[in-house]
Amino acid sequence: MSDLRDPLVDAFAALRGDVTPHVTTPGPADLYRRLDTRHRRVKIATTAAVALAVAGTFAVLRAGPGGDDTSGVGTNTGSTETSVEKLSESTLDLPAWRGEAASACVSGPTRFSGGAHRGPNGTVIIQQVADVDVDHDGAKEAVIHLNCTIQDAVTFQVVAVRRDATGALRTVGQVAAQDDDLRAVCSVQPVVKGAVKLLVSDDTRPDACTRPPSNQTAMQWRTYTWDGRTFRQTGGPTTFPQLPTGVDLAVQGWQRSAFTDLGGGMRRGNLTVTVRNNSAIEAPGWWLYLPIPRNATVTSRYGCVSLSPGATAAALCIGLPLKAGAEFSLTVTMDIPSNVDWPHWVVQVWTPDDYTDPDVGNNDAEYDVGP
Repeated sequence: MSDLRDPLVDAFAALRGDVTPHVTTPGPADLYRRLDTRHRRVKIATTAAVALAVAGTFAVLRAGPGGDDTSGVGTNTGSTETSVEKLSESTLDLPAWRGEAASACVSGPTRFSGGAHRGPNGTVIIQQVADVDVDHDGAKEAVIHLNCTIQDAVTFQVVAVRRDATGALRTVGQVAAQDDDLRAVCSVQPVVKGAVKLLVSDDTRPDACTRPPSNQTAMQWRTYTWDGRTFRQTGGPTTFPQLPTGVDLAVQGWQRSAFTDLGGGMRRGNLTVTVRNNSAIEAPGWWLYLPIPRNATVTSRYGCVSLSPGATAAALCIGLPLKAGAEFSLTVTMDIPSNVDWPHWVVQVWTPDDYTDPDVGNNDAEYDVGP
């Protein structure tokens, strides 16, 4: 069995990153988004400006009202003193970026052109500006939401600046920056009494602020206030909740019906598999991978499609959400050349993106295609 299984596992691993373009989902349109393959990576180097332009609005709609902060969002009674456009050709003294971005993203005096600074390793973009009198001197500072794109990654920081007597922009301080805990800043809003409210996320992906809602990531409103020397968090949660990330899906075994002769060198039979969710939480979906003989076809009322990636033919079936402890039996009709004898092949089930399976030992089951 091991000499047959090892090539299959290798082929399966290579296939997983390539099957998505061939698959049409059987359910609602949003199911496909929930079943992204783990190997897909969003290439934001050329799309970051467009994607992040809508991030603030999208993220606010995702998060809803401002969480635990009850101080209220300040209202705009007239034209703002500062805007992205007004800062698009400015020079800003940027504090150091945190974490892995520290060496790739420029800091110190940084000249922006068209709202961006394109450095050798990363591009810094002025994403959003909110006017807040953070130091209570009667003049509003500009609180600037910046992002830095590094190949296929994005990091964020929020900086407060003021104009001095000469009109030059001077940095007051760094409100917050992406680090190991705070993985994304999605929106900035002014709050009464000189505070600023940030919509933050623990999602590590480059498009964290624009992705559809997920029960595997959290968004929170956190409030920050200037104390005369530094910005300190004064409202909202201080930590992200521990969300479940494991779904134990199991294939309980295949049952094969007798094959019937179709004539013309072909025969037909049914294979039935049961997928069970052994977890305490709902699985948002599941994918079932079935290797099949070359020149065979499969049909199913549940949305299985035939694939031919390289040397291994296969079928891929996509399942809808499966509640904790529930199971689903799927029957696949297979038309196979009469002269094919395939013993001991392995069907596998796996979880969608964002989830891990704590027990991969029950993710596969053997079946055979014989006379």
